Amino acid sequence: MSGGQLPNLVIAQRVIDKMAKGAARFIHDETGEALVGLIHQPDSAGSVPTLYVLDTIAPDEEDVQREAYVFAHGGESQYDQFTWLLENWQADAELRRAAGFKSEAPLAHIGDWHKQPGYMIAPSGGDLASAVTLLAEAPDVPFWLAPIVTLGHPPTLRDGAAVNYVAVADGHGGLTRIDFWLIDRRAKAFRPIVPAVYPNSQLPALPSLPWHLADDARLSLEVGQLEHDGWLVSQIVLWDTDLEPPLEACFMLGRAGGESLLLLATEHDFPESPPRAYAAPFVPLGHGEELYDAFEKAWREADPMPWPDSLKWSPELYLVDYVSALMGRAPAGGDPAASGSGDDEEGGE
Repeated sequence: MSGGQLPNLVIAQRVIDKMAKGAARFIHDETGEALVGLIHQPDSAGSVPTLYVLDTIAPDEEDVQREAYVFAHGGESQYDQFTWLLENWQADAELRRAAGFKSEAPLAHIGDWHKQPGYMIAPSGGDLASAVTLLAEAPDVPFWLAPIVTLGHPPTLRDGAAVNYVAVADGHGGLTRIDFWLIDRRAKAFRPIVPAVYPNSQLPALPSLPWHLADDARLSLEVGQLEHDGWLVSQIVLWDTDLEPPLEACFMLGRAGGESLLLLATEHDFPESPPRAYAAPFVPLGHGEELYDAFEKAWREADPMPWPDSLKWSPELYLVDYVSALMGRAPAGGDPAASGSGDDEEGGE
C-alpha cells in the first residue's frame, strides 16, 4: 500500500458496541482498548488490502498510561488475552475457511481506540508521535488504526457512507461519535478512513475469554490448593485435547521424584464444565526445549483416565477435589455433599 492509497476497512458491529460501551463506562478520558483483527491481502495485483477488525481487548487498569492527550497501554494481562485469541485462531482452520480468509492470514494487534475529551475527534500530536515510533520499531506492521471516541454529540449528527465516523445513540438523548483514522509508515500522518460496519453474523466471532484469564483469583486458588496438596504444577498450556474449539487450558502435575505425570484439561467455561485427566509418563525437558515441547511429548503418551465413581462434579468443587478423587482419596475441599455414589453420568452432567 502506498502513502496515497488506503485499505478497505471492515468493522464488526460488536467492535462498535464495545467501543461505545467502554467509552461510556469509564470516567477517565484517554481510556481505550486494543483492536484485534487481520489484514486480508488480495490475490490480484494492484488491489488494495482489506483490514478486518473483529474484536477488542481491554487492558488492566494498572497497565494504562494516561497523559494529556496521550493514551498507551499493554501489560501481561492484555498479552495473555491476545495469545489466547491467536492460538485459537491458528488452531481453528474451519473458522478461517468459513469466513473466506486465507489460511495463512494471521490474527494481529492492528490498532488501538481511545476516548478523548470534548469534541476532539482527531488523534493528538502525542498520538501521532507514539504511532510513528511504533511503526519505526515494528517493520512488519504496515499501518496502524486509531479510532477516536468522543461523547455527548447532539442528536442532529448524522453518519453515512462517505464519512469516516459512526454515530451511536448513548441512551441519554445524545450520540457517541467514533472517528476512524489510519497511519502508514510512508505517509507518517493520520488520515481519515471510511469504515464499513458488518453484522456480527458476517464475520467470525473470536472465542470468549477462558476462566483462567477472566478470573485470576480462581486460577491462583486452584494452583495454590494443588501445590498445598503436594503437587508440582506447571504453567498453563493451551492445547486441543478434544478436537473441538476453543482450546483447553491444561496443567501438567507431578510429584517430586515421581515417574509419572497427570495432565489436567479444563474447558474455557470451567468450573461449569468438569475437568478431564490423562495419565502420562514423566518426560524430562531436552536441551533447548520449553514447556510446550514437554507437554506435546507427554500428550503423545497420555491415556484418558475414567471419571472417579466417588465424585459428582459441581461448579463449587475445585481441581484438587477432582485429583483427590482420582487418587482414591476423599475430596480435599468443596462441599462434601457434592460427592455422590457415582450413579450419575460422568462429571455429573
